[in-house]
Amino acid sequence: MKWKSHIALTFSIISRHFKYFFNDDEFIGGLKEGLIEVDERSDLIAYADRGAIYWYKIPHHSPTSKKFAKYYAYLSLYFLRNGAQFMASKMLGRALHYIQDMAISPRAILQHSLIEDVIDGIVSKSVTRVQPIDNLDIDKIVSVKGSRDAEEAVRIATERTYLLLKWYEGESHKRVDSHKLLRKLKVMRICKGVMSALLITSVFTTAFLWLGPLGLTVLQFLCALIVAPLVDFWSYWYCLVYIFLFSLFIGWLIYFITSPIRNWRPKIYWDCFKAGLIRLKERGAIY
Repeated sequence: MKWKSHIALTFSIISRHFKYFFNDDEFIGGLKEGLIEVDERSDLIAYADRGAIYWYKIPHHSPTSKKFAKYYAYLSLYFLRNGAQFMASKMLGRALHYIQDMAISPRAILQHSLIEDVIDGIVSKSVTRVQPIDNLDIDKIVSVKGSRDAEEAVRIATERTYLLLKWYEGESHKRVDSHKLLRKLKVMRICKGVMSALLITSVFTTAFLWLGPLGLTVLQFLCALIVAPLVDFWSYWYCLVYIFLFSLFIGWLIYFITSPIRNWRPKIYWDCFKAGLIRLKERGAIY
């Protein structure tokens, strides 16, 4: 969509369903800037080719954009919870831009300019009304299936714009129990660490057992380095206990080194993110 179409569609929804948003000039200014900025400062996506990694601008009409739409929706709440109203609305604008562009099918890319002109004409005349919905799921909101038909694309973009604004409104007014969320986050991090350590432990132990007599000799040698003064280090079971504890330590070490760059995030991480307690980073996002 063209910039004026993004702005016209969004503000049309706001004027019908969220009029009080216009009372905050800072919010409206940030929202408008976010709707435009995505085309000026695009997020990136990585592609691997012949052993090298290349970064390209994210195609806005592709379903791959939904992860950025979700990320910026959560980031808007993060900034809101931390008192940065302008940045909150700006990130919300970026999320809206993505879901509105995804309403146009990637298959229509060869007719992109023509469809944008048609959409611009439709939006300038009127925007389809939407029915209020209470049950909102951010993953469903950002999972947009585009259309090659201009009128259908406008209908989809209008519906998803309303849903995302409604989701933002609902989440911004929710009370947050910071202590409860942080407690759950701590438990989750411990569980992830234990699981990582146990995985490394099983790999180490299995590898040594597969080595047969040689593996037993290595286990006995490692055991002798630490526990020889205390126990009979020729005991097979003492060796296993030692290697278990040793690999448990290695597992924890690997976990703490690699956890910041992992892309897998349980729900509690997203909950803490939108509550403003932690800051997550999406690979390729400029914010």
